[in-house]
Amino acid sequence: RYGKLMSKLGVSAETHVVAYDDANGMFAARLWWTLQYYGHERVSVLAGGWQKWIAEDCSITSVIPSIEPAIFEPHIQSQFHAAASDILASSNLLLIDTRSPAEFAGESSRASRAGRIPGAASIPRKSLLDVNGELLAADQLRTKFAAIGANAPKETVVYCNSGVSASFVMMAMLEAGFESVRVYDGSWKDWANNPDNPVE
Repeated sequence: RYGKLMSKLGVSAETHVVAYDDANGMFAARLWWTLQYYGHERVSVLAGGWQKWIAEDCSITSVIPSIEPAIFEPHIQSQFHAAASDILASSNLLLIDTRSPAEFAGESSRASRAGRIPGAASIPRKSLLDVNGELLAADQLRTKFAAIGANAPKETVVYCNSGVSASFVMMAMLEAGFESVRVYDGSWKDWANNPDNPVE
């Protein structure tokens, strides 16, 4: 299904996809992650997104382009994906909760239960942005992640509410030089809505 969609959009193995949005890269990062998960490595996120593009007076158009269909062949890259079972089966994961501080503290929730996955550390997505809403420099990102113990070669799983903000934080971690990072795609909504899963 995803392959058919990308084929319809003219994406082939040779296509370099550049994703952007007007939400500080959150949704662009989700597309970046999804394409990576389906085996398409030629994908980037536009630094600064739509806001910076406009602010720098770069060219824009309202013309809808004519797209020539292509052949997109998905090749699942399981190393980018984590499920609840992966978290439950491992005691040596670094879990990063990218939701808001209030959600992390259990003061609000978009799922049936409030709280967090036991042992998770908090890195809200917005904490990785500078005053202009752009991703922090790599050295600043490393400092942020080191503060929660992400300075050692340890497998990391990031989650949010539904996998969107988590994709952004995974992208930020790779930018900072980390390698073994996965997104818990179902994230908090999947975890909290299963009464068998522990929360704290």
